[in-house]
Amino acid sequence: GHRSGQLLNAAVVSQLDPSTSASSNRMTTLDEQTLNILADVDKFTLQQKVSMKEAATFGCCEAANQYELFDATHDTRLMQIEEDSTLLDRICCAPTHTLKLNVFAVDPQGNRLHQVMTVERAGCCMKKPCLPCIACTDHCTDKATFHAGAIEGDVGEMGTEAIFGTAKVPNKGGGFFTPTVNVISRDDPEAEPEMTITGPMCFGGCSEFCCSVPFKVKGDRAVITKTRPKDMKGALRELMTDADAFSMEVSDKTITPTQKAQLIGTMLLLDYMFFERDVDMCGCDADGFYLALFNCYCCGLINTCKCRFGGGSSSE
Repeated sequence: GHRSGQLLNAAVVSQLDPSTSASSNRMTTLDEQTLNILADVDKFTLQQKVSMKEAATFGCCEAANQYELFDATHDTRLMQIEEDSTLLDRICCAPTHTLKLNVFAVDPQGNRLHQVMTVERAGCCMKKPCLPCIACTDHCTDKATFHAGAIEGDVGEMGTEAIFGTAKVPNKGGGFFTPTVNVISRDDPEAEPEMTITGPMCFGGCSEFCCSVPFKVKGDRAVITKTRPKDMKGALRELMTDADAFSMEVSDKTITPTQKAQLIGTMLLLDYMFFERDVDMCGCDADGFYLALFNCYCCGLINTCKCRFGGGSSSE
């Protein structure tokens, strides 16, 4: 069978990196079998599962996210992702809440095997009280840290021994009018990004019905795409829930399997940053009913262009 159906092991391999100093010369990576499987796959599909409670309450009952990652070429399940967060954080702070994402290897039938990596994200209820805000310091910029294997402990207390990458919105403007995320292979704020991912200024809202949203790795090395609904069922899912679908295609053959794992983690971060806003297409406020036409990104802030019935349009 195809190698994506192989069993993985959860071992973490530590190697020496001669390009770093003695104090930080241990570079962690995923186990060999996981790397071999990722090496064979260049097209991925990420599908978020629909929460029936969330759909029935139009997002008022905020559930922990669950995803499935597929090899898009062979339509084979590769991984399952499960959010670990508190109900209080989700109610008060979603989608900028503190969370862990546990990423599990699965067999082709979807049976869970073991944990491949852990994604750590400190939200506005923790060390980033200004999130989301104008991107000027670490306290108001989003970041995900990627750990190899299963890591115990709360967010902020997970250690650095198993880190194999981070994805972070840059300080000093966050890309200004271009959503920007930098990816590096260690948790070092001074390191130069190895991959820079940028997206369009306008996205979301009712535009999601007809437009996919691409986030490109600089140099056209790869593209992560928030895909538009393909049918009426998908359109209803977009309207009533924040369950999203993504694709990722790697075109640069020099991108390593470890970097593919970093891009998978970044794809999850992008979902929380831009597409987890409850009922993002329409709603009611003090001024009545509105349609959200699209969202605009500016220096880390997201502003919504709304069309009000009987009241004109506005940007907030």
